[in-house]
Amino acid sequence: MSQEIAKESTVIPTAVLGIFVLKCNTVRQRLNDFFCYEPVILIGSTAIAIHLAHKLYNRVPNDGVKKGFMRWFFRNVRKFPFVKKQVLAELQKTKDTLHGDMLKLMKGKRKPDEFEYILTLPPVGAAPDDIIRNLKEYMELGNYSWKNGSVSGTVYHGGDELTNLNVEVFRLSAWTNPLHPDVFPGACKMEAEIVRMVANLFHGTSRTCGTVTSGGTESIILAVKAYRDYAIQEKGIQYPEILVPVTAHAAFDKAAHLLNMKISHVPINPVTCQVDISKMKKMINSNTCMLVGSTPAFPHGCMDNIEKIAELGIWYGIPVHVDACLGGFLIAFMQPAGFVDIPVFDFTLSGVTSISADTHKVSQ
Repeated sequence: MSQEIAKESTVIPTAVLGIFVLKCNTVRQRLNDFFCYEPVILIGSTAIAIHLAHKLYNRVPNDGVKKGFMRWFFRNVRKFPFVKKQVLAELQKTKDTLHGDMLKLMKGKRKPDEFEYILTLPPVGAAPDDIIRNLKEYMELGNYSWKNGSVSGTVYHGGDELTNLNVEVFRLSAWTNPLHPDVFPGACKMEAEIVRMVANLFHGTSRTCGTVTSGGTESIILAVKAYRDYAIQEKGIQYPEILVPVTAHAAFDKAAHLLNMKISHVPINPVTCQVDISKMKKMINSNTCMLVGSTPAFPHGCMDNIEKIAELGIWYGIPVHVDACLGGFLIAFMQPAGFVDIPVFDFTLSGVTSISADTHKVSQ
């Protein structure tokens, strides 16, 4: 009995397959009768299939199918009334918390509910003394006194003498515009001199170039854009990807978001807190357009092994960017100062192709 059942279960799929093949042949015959030439069908259907596959591939988000599906799923789940109600309640709770926290920050001579908020443009311009008085009051708000050094990583204060110098420099150059070097050649000269001094400090060559930016985030975004454009135009990479340590500055993620690029984060060694070189090597692929190392990284203050990262860059022909925004203008002087154990991180390494460094962090 069991053998008969097994035979019947085998016969049914075979019959279904036979019917499917017969239907396909019928469709094929009708198409051939219409077009009168079978290769046209083969070529045309292949072209259509390739086109559809290409369109489908282009729909895959930069961060992968899984994350893209999760976004689609939660975006649609939030449309259900009971889910939407819960989400709105949580958003309102968050808004209330933020409002309360902001009021706590308004520590000054007045109570938080006594502050006057200027929400519209005044019909009459304020007197200079009133502007200064309001500014002083605003600057006194808050619970922290950064001048005593209790907010490390937020303010890098170089003393009153440097502050006064900065104020005078700004007074003299406030109305210059570097976009017009023909009108302000002095501003152009200052930038060129700064770039050359920094290039020499980091052991660059006569061909090393650079630019003065508003800060580390802009420097990183410009570096990422340069490598993206280089990968597309010179190496023929259609979808360039960034490979960074998981401890890298958030500006790399911002750059990837702004420039519509995929970014992958390499784990660190749990003991040294440096990027794991072996895992970075395994994560390199044909779309990788730049490798990144930090000197030091923000979370732990540890320097990645730039020498090993540079070796990977040379071996695979991938540019290497060193993010020295936090300590670049400090560690550059440490070896000459006698700290011989500081590893090499700059253009001395042939694999290093760019460096970002901030003068406003631990260099004043």
